[in-house]
Amino acid sequence: MKKSIAILAAAALLTGCFSNDNNPTGNSAGRRPGQIQLVAMNGLAKGAVSGAASSYSFSLDTARSSFQQYFILQNTGDVEITDIELSTNNPNFTFSPSRIASLPPSEDASVVQVIKLNVVHGKRLDGLGYGNYLTPGLNTVTATIVGATIDEENETLALNESVTLTTFAKVAKFSVVAGDSSYLLTSLWHGSTFGPPMGNPSIPHYYVPVDSALNPLGEVFLKNNGNTPLTVRRWSAGNPWGALSDVVLAPDSSFEASGEILELDADGATFAPADLPIGANGKILFIVYGDL
Repeated sequence: MKKSIAILAAAALLTGCFSNDNNPTGNSAGRRPGQIQLVAMNGLAKGAVSGAASSYSFSLDTARSSFQQYFILQNTGDVEITDIELSTNNPNFTFSPSRIASLPPSEDASVVQVIKLNVVHGKRLDGLGYGNYLTPGLNTVTATIVGATIDEENETLALNESVTLTTFAKVAKFSVVAGDSSYLLTSLWHGSTFGPPMGNPSIPHYYVPVDSALNPLGEVFLKNNGNTPLTVRRWSAGNPWGALSDVVLAPDSSFEASGEILELDADGATFAPADLPIGANGKILFIVYGDL
């Protein structure tokens, strides 16, 4: 009897030594392969995928300028996922980190894996210069998440998941119009002058070529060429100085703006092109004159 008990105990010990439960990358009957679940930290749509390729989507915030979106990458399976890579088909959209060596089952994890999506739209996120602009309007980007896990047969199972990201990009654009000619502000000759509003002692003033025969009054118009409204704050450039009423300029509309100090506010939307005289407050202050 004692001999039988000893044999059974030895068999149990050997079974434990070779159990897949002691192999962190292995699997066994009843254990689910690793499953990726991407969750937006601000409560956007989420989806879970595993095994064969699948897809789901996230509708991101409106892109007024460069921004970041945070996600949590979870493993809702019972086996770890390894060699994870995150990428997109648009260089303006990048993940950080973009590579993760392993992702344990979320139930066993003591910390969560935070993923940061960086979206560049105009001024870079680090504040050092300008990157590419997103296309005005709806932008659709495909993100790909790849990795590997172990299935119930202890075979490597490749994960290749597709995630659709969408954002609506706001771009503030405008031109200066005289007669039939339209100009970008940065293409015009300019100098500097002094005057209000207080705190802005040097205000660039731009001269717009005007055909005196066709436009004897030298009228110059400001046109909104972007897809977001512009609030135009106005001051008299004459003597005495004085504030004038604001103008809200809808997309594709214009108003006569000769000889006034103008401050353009796009409510946080990025201005294009990047070489405009954009102040530290994100607004543009200038004067335009018809050059007869």
